[in-house]
Amino acid sequence: MDGKYDEPSELLSGEPSRRRALELIVVGALGALSLEGAVAAPAPGSALPAQEKPQEPGEPMGKLEDLAPGSAKRASYKGRPVLLLNVEGAVRAFLPICTHEGCTVDWNGDLKLLQCPCHDGRFDIDGKVVSGPPPAPLLRFDVTVRDGTIYIVEKKG
Repeated sequence: MDGKYDEPSELLSGEPSRRRALELIVVGALGALSLEGAVAAPAPGSALPAQEKPQEPGEPMGKLEDLAPGSAKRASYKGRPVLLLNVEGAVRAFLPICTHEGCTVDWNGDLKLLQCPCHDGRFDIDGKVVSGPPPAPLLRFDVTVRDGTIYIVEKKG
């Protein structure tokens, strides 16, 4: 016999014995491990690849120093308007479109509210409706500040 089958019954069934199947699994696993090591390990004497620059956490919206505490600033994110606020020690970002009839919402620093000029809809600093006809809160973007730069963070999934 050629060593492919260990028992005569294997010749009739066309299937190797359990022992032979186990040998094939072990040899295959060892081969895969050795291949992984060869691919993952650098060749002797070769230099490791240079460290890549850390990726930005999102799309930059500007410098924090340009957004004074208690103020707002307009920006653009993927072709859509964004209103950035620096209030109560945190930066927030909203789509400044009123959920009532689509008018542009502005920051009222005196009242510390986002306010729609069309029908006096008002939103708090978290974008929640405080008064007026808007049926829903403003769309809020996730924001982070890194090294003095404000970023809108893309949600994954």
